[in-house]
Amino acid sequence: MSYVKSFYKNQLSNGYVTDLAYLFEHAANYSGNRLKDNYKDFKQDYIAASIIYDSEPIGFSLLQERDIFNGMARCLTRLFFPAPQSKSLMNKNYRYSDGLRPEIYQMLDQQLDMGRRLGFKDFFISREDIKPLIIKNIYDGMIRNGYDWRFEKEQCYVTETSKQWVLFKGENLLRKAFP
Repeated sequence: MSYVKSFYKNQLSNGYVTDLAYLFEHAANYSGNRLKDNYKDFKQDYIAASIIYDSEPIGFSLLQERDIFNGMARCLTRLFFPAPQSKSLMNKNYRYSDGLRPEIYQMLDQQLDMGRRLGFKDFFISREDIKPLIIKNIYDGMIRNGYDWRFEKEQCYVTETSKQWVLFKGENLLRKAFP
């Protein structure tokens, strides 16, 4: 049975730093990862990391804060989780209508809790797809699962040069960073 363990960046002990380095390397070389370059030589700062374990580390994401986020915390950054596949090629224990896989909901819950402890009130998740179909499906599933998030109908800047589709909790302060 898999589980998620989240830790603040300054708590990288008990092997977490090694596990995170291993997962970044794995993500950068994983054949099914369409964004491999996002994991190579990752130098961005982050607040916390979440690792999915199934006896060994198998997936991760980061909680980030950057000036361009205008006071928001970005959850599930650099999400990498090549979920176990069944013979039907569908993810085990997961239906698209669920929005996120169970382990990802655990990550999200832990990252929200950690961010709140640091004083964050506003959070977002983003994707860089051309159309909003995937993030809209994630949003619909989150709402069905009792999550109180909102879908931004227009893309927002999450870097100086990149607009992405955004789900947010609290206020969307990204809109104020680049009106």
